Amino acid sequence: MKAYRSRTEARHPRNPPCRFLVPDRWKPLLDRHLKQQNTSMRRYLKRLLRMARQNPRSLPCKKRITTRYQPSKQSLQKVNFRPEGRDWGEFKTIARGCGVSMCRLFVHLMLQDKDHLKIRDAVATSIRAALREIVRFPGKKVVRILHIRQKPPDRTLDTRP
Repeated sequence: MKAYRSRTEARHPRNPPCRFLVPDRWKPLLDRHLKQQNTSMRRYLKRLLRMARQNPRSLPCKKRITTRYQPSKQSLQKVNFRPEGRDWGEFKTIARGCGVSMCRLFVHLMLQDKDHLKIRDAVATSIRAALREIVRFPGKKVVRILHIRQKPPDRTLDTRP
């Protein structure tokens, strides 16, 4: 059996039209976050990605093969926006690795976003999210591994005599 690898890179369109479904009771909270931070949904998604990278243990990981969606009968509201393709792909990878839908992950991170001032001043580093899914025979066991790796900080050269 030959190993299969796939790599995805967002090229066209650069800013695809996307949508999150947010429960009606949390829509005012989302609007309040956007207004307080004076930001757009595109930048807010970047912020939530930063939160997920900084604290991957707080992600809603479910140990199941199928994707877990939001509970029904919540009167879901559509939130349309155009994120950067790279951010959308990374968010999708994290959601898939956690075993939840992108909408459920978005709402979870939005509810975790209480202290927005701390994250704004964080130092940006290069992060890489990778997802591995392995099917083990003969019992047909699926193993899902989500890696969120952070690039080590750059070393500063001390040029003092």
